[in-house]
Amino acid sequence: MKYILALLLFICTKPSISQTLAIAIDNLNILHIGIKNTISIATSEGLDKDVIAEIEGAEGEIKKIGNGKYEVYVNQAGTCVIKAYVKDKLVGKTVFRAQNIPSPEANVGGYKSGEVISLADLTSQKTVVAEVRNSLLDFDYNVVSYDFICDTPDSDPILIHVVGSEFNNLVRISINQHVKSGSTILFDNIKAKGPDNKIRKLPSLTYHIK
Repeated sequence: MKYILALLLFICTKPSISQTLAIAIDNLNILHIGIKNTISIATSEGLDKDVIAEIEGAEGEIKKIGNGKYEVYVNQAGTCVIKAYVKDKLVGKTVFRAQNIPSPEANVGGYKSGEVISLADLTSQKTVVAEVRNSLLDFDYNVVSYDFICDTPDSDPILIHVVGSEFNNLVRISINQHVKSGSTILFDNIKAKGPDNKIRKLPSLTYHIK
């Protein structure tokens, strides 16, 4: 998935004044480490084919992918500057912050940890989900594994290790056989892979069944 920023460079010329404006739009001038950041550069100073873009700082790289479109990669947290040149003349620059992509929160059916969930709603769920809340951008996280834990009335708790995000057959059997009103269940050791290919361990989820 592309993570889109827009960097617009304009030249405003008056009879006796030439002024370069650099305006960064969307996402508060942030570039994320380890993923593809797409920006757009436009200038009235020259043709698109004459625009040369450079990046300084954050161990960054920038390459052109189409008319006015560039991919930016950063590998280190900090600040960096993207500059645009036309025929060796600097026509604009903008400062960006480079930072890691935000970590997600896990949930089942949109329920946060500690909430009460009905048994019917639990049995209708299919997966453990990891998602970033309150972000201007979409960051795709996939749960790669988790542990399902539930109590049993007459024996030790059941622990099922699951590879992937889905409720597998063992989880569904355990829910059908052991989970009832008043039970508490736990999704522990949740691990999710982000668009930067890093795997993060997420906080556990505890649910009370009504």
